Amino acid sequence: MQSKAPDVGEVPLHELLAEVLAGDPTDGGFEVQYQPIVRLAGGPTVAVEAVACWQHPRVGQFAPAQFIAAAERAGLSAMRLTRPDLYAVIAWALGRYKLEASRLVIEIAHANEIEDAGVASKAIQRIRDRGVRVAIDDFGSGYDIMAQLQGLPVDLIKLDARITGAGVDATRTEAMCPAVLDMCERIGLTVITQGVATTEQVAALKGMGCKIGQGDLYGPALRLQRVGKAGKAKIAR
Repeated sequence: MQSKAPDVGEVPLHELLAEVLAGDPTDGGFEVQYQPIVRLAGGPTVAVEAVACWQHPRVGQFAPAQFIAAAERAGLSAMRLTRPDLYAVIAWALGRYKLEASRLVIEIAHANEIEDAGVASKAIQRIRDRGVRVAIDDFGSGYDIMAQLQGLPVDLIKLDARITGAGVDATRTEAMCPAVLDMCERIGLTVITQGVATTEQVAALKGMGCKIGQGDLYGPALRLQRVGKAGKAKIAR
């Protein structure tokens, strides 16, 4: 499901975001929503992905991808592996919400754009030493995927829809997806398939060995109290 960007007139989106944050952020329309991650066999929710959302007080709702892109362009991206206080922020969050470290997963976006794999590897390992797990998001969306698996000591990968078959030649998908799954299983990685949209796709993914997934079939990102209800309604269809 895609959202059309609200009309912001002549003001660039990243400047609009910076303007809002210059005031009181609590009045800016920011909230966290959660998308269910499910076990494909039966559809029970096993985790949720926290998604940053923004509804501008005057302009309206922005899709998460639009919000994140604007934050990165404005230099406001919340978590970077080279951020000096990253570990302190993680420790604060775990303490604030009384969350076991093993239940938190930090996702790395744009892993194919990492310039210094050695520095990134040390940063990831430091996070894992704290007990927090680390995932590569949109795995397969760029090049050098083998280098990512070999050089980054992560716990999970989230397969991009281009690997799992959404809109891709079925013959190639049936060859590539099981190979990636087998490789990840051999090195002990949990795999989550993204972009699950139809029951036919679920059947195909299960046939290729996929076990966990997320996508619009199981519900979009919602406020936490609505996640379970929406997921059950989707699965029952």
